[in-house]
Amino acid sequence: MAINHGTSGLNREEMTQCKIAADMRRRLDPPLKKECFGNVTGLAVATTNVGELLDHGIGWTALQISKTVRSQTNKSYKTFAENWVTNVKIPKIGAGSRLAAHSLIVASSPWFELYDHDFSWGKPIATSAGPVNGVGGLLVMFLGAEEGRIDVHATLASSLWSDVLINIFAE
Repeated sequence: MAINHGTSGLNREEMTQCKIAADMRRRLDPPLKKECFGNVTGLAVATTNVGELLDHGIGWTALQISKTVRSQTNKSYKTFAENWVTNVKIPKIGAGSRLAAHSLIVASSPWFELYDHDFSWGKPIATSAGPVNGVGGLLVMFLGAEEGRIDVHATLASSLWSDVLINIFAE
């Protein structure tokens, strides 16, 4: 029997995902230069159930996400590209995907030097990220304006993530 945990409304057997766009520039063989223009990303998807998250905690969860990102290699990206050419599918990472309401999407990267770019109207002084519809949560990360800092913008569906936030801040 499934037991609901707190106010999240999720039972232990329900599946949840963390989706991350992994930068593939340095993972390709030969690697692309850092300055390569355009998006060269692979979609890393870590999937588990709510019970595993609750039982193992945030450290275990971070390790599973890290393993998923590290699994994005030249070989896996090449296989994806070859398969995609013959069976075109646009990945659904937001509204409309099967697990969208139970997903956390991580976008951008603290490696992207946002504050170093000047598009002739001056360098940025702040970052901003808007809401994402139909997804449980969105984290957007940028290298901070000050050295050693990371700006994190979080948009979380309160009904889905209220217990998660309470547990994180209680630790």
